[in-house]
Amino acid sequence: MQAHPHSFEMLSGLRPRIVAIASSTGGPEALRTLLAPLKGKTVHTPIAITQHLGSDYAQDFALQMEKISGLPTHLSEDKLVVQAGHVYIASNGKHMTFERLHDRTVVMTNDGKPQHHCKPSANPMLQSLATIYGSRLLAITLTGMGEDGIEGAEAVVASGGMMVVQDQATSRVWGMPKAVHEAGLAHATLPLNDLASLLTHTIT
Repeated sequence: MQAHPHSFEMLSGLRPRIVAIASSTGGPEALRTLLAPLKGKTVHTPIAITQHLGSDYAQDFALQMEKISGLPTHLSEDKLVVQAGHVYIASNGKHMTFERLHDRTVVMTNDGKPQHHCKPSANPMLQSLATIYGSRLLAITLTGMGEDGIEGAEAVVASGGMMVVQDQATSRVWGMPKAVHEAGLAHATLPLNDLASLLTHTIT
């Protein structure tokens, strides 16, 4: 299934119930640009992030994202209840997934095999969220090397969710977003500043 392109104006009408972000090389800098405009605003959805990191850096990274966004930020752990206005980051060399438990969405960790040589991989995050949220999921693939997240993007589009990627000009490495774009799975391919505006507009 391929995604039909959407204009920025059409995307601005989205009201997702959750946002998922995949990133790798250049991702920390891109995430700063994406999340900084949220500081001081009321954010109506949770945000899930899989950023390829060394495990020793995960805690510092989470603290940085919390400071930048002004939002409570958590490293993934089993049965952590997902709340609006909170950020959840894959950590500790495990995949981050999501499940429904007692009418709530919770974070789970998965010690499965690496995907696209990545652990955590964006695929388990995207695939599990697509199953739960369907058309109410907004997924964003930022700068990164390789093709991690391509299968997750397929799941997002197949479930009716919205898949948006960073453009080549503003990506440090146009690998992950390029894979989604060239597979016809991106509803839009946007500069980073436009992605930041879109995120702020749709979840605050």
